[in-house]
Amino acid sequence: MSVPPGTVPALVQRLIDVVLPPRCVACEAPAGWPLCRMCAAEVAVVSPPWCERCGRPTEEPAGSCADCPPAPIDTVRAPFLYEGPIALAIKGMKFAGWHAVGSHLAGAMAEVSDLRGGVVTWVPLSRRRLRRRGFDQAEILARGVAPRLGLPVRGLL
Repeated sequence: MSVPPGTVPALVQRLIDVVLPPRCVACEAPAGWPLCRMCAAEVAVVSPPWCERCGRPTEEPAGSCADCPPAPIDTVRAPFLYEGPIALAIKGMKFAGWHAVGSHLAGAMAEVSDLRGGVVTWVPLSRRRLRRRGFDQAEILARGVAPRLGLPVRGLL
């Protein structure tokens, strides 16, 4: 008797969810993964007006600002301000090993990206931090963003 592809992991995940139900990564409410409705409502989504180069919220549209990255970088975008529930989710991913949060964050990152062509890469962790954490959160995000944008992902740095 053969097991259909993907059946075992889905079944195992359901069992884990019964024994250890998913909780909100910010407030630990039993409903909501990665964020419950209350925490999701607190997320500060970045929207115009903003700096055209770095996406930092501004009072009026601006071509660049004092917080822009160095000249070789054309543009950057973040879907959220790093505060509140999103900051807790990112810290959980980085320091508590909540890898699954990366998929949700990668989806939001892909939605705000205006990247065309090219390749998705990441700035790798130092060897020391990689040994300590056991994973590279930037790589997890890059590997989650690339397929959503239809681009290859490569470790170039």
